[in-house]
Amino acid sequence: MNLTSFGRTAAMDKDFGTLITALHGRPTQLPKLPKRHGR
Repeated sequence: MNLTSFGRTAAMDKDFGTLITALHGRPTQLPKLPKRHGR
């Protein structure tokens, strides 16, 4: 992911925000993942 480019998509920006939150934020700030059935 090229963060210094203006050619980023909205999905790339969202992924980057999730990464920063995972590295520096609280776990309660992460988006909820859908539960996987069958495990």
